[in-house]
Amino acid sequence: MVIPEKFQWRNWASDPEGITGDELLNFIDSNAQNDKELFTTLRELTSIKNPT
Repeated sequence: MVIPEKFQWRNWASDPEGITGDELLNFIDSNAQNDKELFTTLRELTSIKNPT
């Protein structure tokens, strides 16, 4: 399983000027069909060794 670069911790959470408030909530929880964000993307990942 490979986490897309956009969602890797070092690319979004380690920035001291990072995202906050509504922008952060949308980044984490959006599940719009054309704009799936962190939680939706992680839920849909499958393991290469154990696909479901």
